[in-house]
Amino acid sequence: MVELPRGCDDDRHSVAISGFVMPMSRSASSISSHVSVSSVPLWHVLSVPEVVPRLTVDPQFGLSAGEAARRIIHYGLNDIRERPPRQLWRMFLDQFTDFMILVLIGAAIISGIVGEPPDAIAIVVIVLLNGVIGFVQEYRAERAVAALKLLAASTALVRRDGQVTEISALQLVPGDVVCWRPARRCRQIYV
Repeated sequence: MVELPRGCDDDRHSVAISGFVMPMSRSASSISSHVSVSSVPLWHVLSVPEVVPRLTVDPQFGLSAGEAARRIIHYGLNDIRERPPRQLWRMFLDQFTDFMILVLIGAAIISGIVGEPPDAIAIVVIVLLNGVIGFVQEYRAERAVAALKLLAASTALVRRDGQVTEISALQLVPGDVVCWRPARRCRQIYV
C-alpha cells in the first residue's frame, strides 16, 4: 500500500499526484479512432496505489530533476496553446457582421436608392459610430486580458528529489507530486 505524506514540509500543504490530461482539441470519437478506449486510463477514478506504479513515482520523494526534464522533453510543457490575436482590421470588420447591423446597412442602401439621402447618411453614421465604439471596447478588453495574463504567472509547489520546490506551472509533468495550499486552511487530498 502506498502512503502519501501528511504534508509536503509541514501541515500547511496537501499532496496530490498529477496525471495525464487528454488534449482538449480532440473529441472522444477522434481519440477512440486512434487509440482503443480500453487502453486510455481514467486517471480520475484510479486510487493512489494504482496511479503510482503507472506514473513511476515515489510519493515521498517525488520525481528526480533528471526524470522531470526527460518528461518535459517527452510530453512537452504544461501549456494551452492560444490562437494568435486577431489583426486590427479584422477586429474592426467583425463589428459589422451582426444581423441587426447588416439590416441597418441594407436599410441605408434602400434609403439611398429610393431618394432619401438624409436618412441613408444618418443610418451610415450610426452604423460607423457603433462599429468604432465596439472596436475600441474590444481592443481595450483584449489588451487588459493580455496584461492580466502577464501578471498572473502561475507557480506550483512540487516535491522533486525529496525537496519541496516552487516551479513554474509550465514545468509540471505527469507524475509530479503537487502540494496544494487551498486558501488559508489546507486539507489532505488523496488521489
